[in-house]
Amino acid sequence: GFRWLANGNDDMTNYVLSAQDLLHHGLLAPIDFGALGQGRDYATVLTSLHIAGARPGSDMLLAFVSRVAGRPPYEMFMPTILAFNLCGASAVGALALQATRRWGAAVLAAGLLSISPLASYGVLQQLLGQVLGLGLAAALCALLLQPELHDGHGPRVRDVIPIAVLSGGLVFAYPELLPEVGLAYLGYLVVLAARKQLTPSAVVRLWLAVAAIVVVVLNSYFFTEVGFLRTQSTHGLSGATYPPLFGYVLVP
Repeated sequence: GFRWLANGNDDMTNYVLSAQDLLHHGLLAPIDFGALGQGRDYATVLTSLHIAGARPGSDMLLAFVSRVAGRPPYEMFMPTILAFNLCGASAVGALALQATRRWGAAVLAAGLLSISPLASYGVLQQLLGQVLGLGLAAALCALLLQPELHDGHGPRVRDVIPIAVLSGGLVFAYPELLPEVGLAYLGYLVVLAARKQLTPSAVVRLWLAVAAIVVVVLNSYFFTEVGFLRTQSTHGLSGATYPPLFGYVLVP
């Protein structure tokens, strides 16, 4: 159903207001100060996050689902984040299948994520961007970590397109995961090279095509996301003397 909200915390409020703003304005529309002065359209203040590149992918998907269902974003929030979590479980299953070629491993991996206390807690705490980002990262790794893409003739068009879609989606939805995925991918390339299964020209063909698609699709917003990632890294790697906003993450 649609009448459940979990904790209704600050994150959920921001996502819902952002989706509400996107339903009526463009991604980079200016703040409607006139409406604010008249005591209406409070959601327009979330435009500042869009302009800063604060990973609007999940917000746009929430707005899309809200429009299709014909219901306000606050009613669609929990069904949407639960769907993201199920997508993440499916992606983890695909990654396990890619690594082992055993269907039982896929079922086990998807089941473990579904009952994982930390993953479930993320859904309960309504971390929409993080839940979507982890699912996209797992799906990208499932498609990307294949030896045949990096050897011989390299990738085909049917390989490049979904990898580019997921790469662009990860940049748009949760760029903070890009360094982790990139580091894992570099480690995978080292393993392939040690096994003499790596053809440099195949890797170049793969990433030239993917990078071109991502940059063209995201356009100038790609560089906005890069700037946002730089800001997040600066804050994330520095200490804080005040209690964190999400202090519950410190609970064992």
